[in-house]
Amino acid sequence: MLVTTYKIEKNLAAKKVNICVGDQITLAEAEKFDKEFGSTLSSIDASSFELHIDSTNMKVLTPDLAVKLGGAMGLYKQAGFKKIVIELSQSTVLKMQVSRLVREAGLTNTEVVTK
Repeated sequence: MLVTTYKIEKNLAAKKVNICVGDQITLAEAEKFDKEFGSTLSSIDASSFELHIDSTNMKVLTPDLAVKLGGAMGLYKQAGFKKIVIELSQSTVLKMQVSRLVREAGLTNTEVVTK
């Protein structure tokens, strides 16, 4: 799926929230994402849902976007999803960045995988 910024879909039957992240999201788009994600959360019981994040097209994070993504990780933790899976490309640097943000957010139910 070609996504330039992001796409959020909820699948009630499968009890999954799927997020697809494009190659690089701007700060303005990150703000929009926060609002849309909050709206999605208000319509589900996150503790019975899995969150799947397809970030295979994402590029290495700039410092300002790393801060925004760290904030998103905090939202994911606060929501209390049953399980979180983050899919990345084979970029070692990006995997290190995302894994660090996951640890800093205290997400213990998160799996960072490469495709």
